[in-house]
Order: sequence, then structure tokens, then C-alpha cells
Amino acid sequence: VLLGSAGIVSGVSHRVSLMFITVSFAHTVKSLQPFFSAGLSRLLLGQSFSWLTISALAIVVSGVALAAFTEFQFSLVGFMAAETSAMAMSVANVCQKKFLNKDVDAGAAESHGSQRKLDKSEVFFLTNAFSVFFLLPVVLAMDYRRLVTYVYGSEDSPAEAPSDGLRTLVLLALNTGTMTVQHFVSLTVLAMLNPVSHAVMNSCKRVVVI
Repeated sequence: VLLGSAGIVSGVSHRVSLMFITVSFAHTVKSLQPFFSAGLSRLLLGQSFSWLTISALAIVVSGVALAAFTEFQFSLVGFMAAETSAMAMSVANVCQKKFLNKDVDAGAAESHGSQRKLDKSEVFFLTNAFSVFFLLPVVLAMDYRRLVTYVYGSEDSPAEAPSDGLRTLVLLALNTGTMTVQHFVSLTVLAMLNPVSHAVMNSCKRVVVI
């Protein structure tokens, strides 16, 4: 439940931030993720950090603060939404790492109930299953009818340009596919690294986006 909720909050907050601030500034603010990941890793995983790491995180925070003060199109709503997205993603990553390290009962059929680690595929499936469970009622209530009307038209107003509807479906499929691959690759990397290093790698991704 926590993983699914954190993923939804992160995704929605990111899209809200893009309504108020530029893409580059949104990703600059989200580069605070290593800072949040360090604090949560300390609380939930008991991980300790050297003064060198803490100094590097302080530089990141200072850089984001400087960017906020000099941003021409600054918006407090967009800034807070981007921060919320970074914090929620940090919660998700640290919790995923905790689950990847967690022992579960392998069942009586496997070594008489021996313990094993949760596989990244299992964590991936459970996270997205709960996300779908939470979001599906919202989609059906708010967007399904509008999407069908846009793609196929209605009895009173048939679709004038079917190609627009097809284009929308193709874009949705591309968005879904790329986000799925990105999430699974991210989880694969997280299985090999600690959450702070994973967040730093995400910062490299943000440099490319900017």
C-alpha cells in the first residue's frame, strides 16, 4: 500500500509541477532526491554516511536553493509539487530497498519453509498492482468517458478526425511502455546499489533531461 501510494503521489506531483514551472527547473528541484534518500535510509535502513557524503549532499541543497532564487519563472506551487515528488520517490525507493532485503517465507514446498529474499520482479509487480488498484476507480470516474468520446466521438458529435484519437492511443501506449521499462530498470539498479547512490544516478538522468 505504501509503495503504490508513494508512486502515485510522486507521479501526480511531478505532473502538477510541470503545469507551473519549466521542465528544467522541475528536474533541478527533484535533484534533492539524494538528500531525502539519505535521511530516510538513516531512519529506515540504519545506514550511516561519511562527512564527505554529507558535504556533497549539502552542495546539492545549496545548488537547488541558488537555482530557486535565480529562476525567472519561479512558482511556489510548482516548487513544492516538485519537492513532494522527489520526497515521495525517495520513500518509494527506500521502501523498495527494504523489501528487496526482506526475508519472506518460501513455503513448505521449498526447503520446509526456509527464508528467501523478495525478488525485484515481485516488488515490481506488487508496487504496480496496488497503484492500478488505487487509480482505476479514478480513471473510470473521471477520464474513461472523456477518452472514449475523444477517440470515437459520441452520438451527438461524432469524431471529426479519427487520426487524432488513434494518435492519442499511440501516445498513451508509448508513455505506458516507456514508464514500465524505466521503472523496472530503476528497480534493477536499486537492487545493486543503496538508495542514495541510486538517487545520485537519477540526478545524472535529470542532467540529460535538462
